Amino acid sequence: MEVQHESIPGPDVIISFSIQSKEGVDLLNPDNPLSFKHEDIGLYEDIQLTKEVTREWSSDIDGKMEINKWEENGKEMFKISILAQGEKNPDNSKKYGSCYLKLSDEVIDEISVEIVDEMTYSYVSSFSYNGTVIFSDENGYADWDGVIIK
Repeated sequence: MEVQHESIPGPDVIISFSIQSKEGVDLLNPDNPLSFKHEDIGLYEDIQLTKEVTREWSSDIDGKMEINKWEENGKEMFKISILAQGEKNPDNSKKYGSCYLKLSDEVIDEISVEIVDEMTYSYVSSFSYNGTVIFSDENGYADWDGVIIK
């Protein structure tokens, strides 16, 4: 009898990032008049924006998103955190997934992930934003500063 193992989602399948202008302005900070409005931001499974992913965290591991205020190195910033999701590839131990981040009616970005799903542990091995690889096992997560520039 084969034993089925299911990996447990943890911090290594959560992607958190801030969004800044080229000038370093926090585009998620509601005090900034140029920022994206939190109530307009949504995460969707489809480009047509008909299948919204819930923004509530729960024990259910379906795709989730939230926006939080963070402090790093004495600087306050806002970050979007997304629980990475993917469909299992039958040929290997990886999952592949993509979703669409609606920042405003005019700005819809694509997020793609590759997740290594081992017997009891999973982690995001590759993260792309609008087709640009932000980090991967090859170029290293440690080299990414957690900022998306718009």
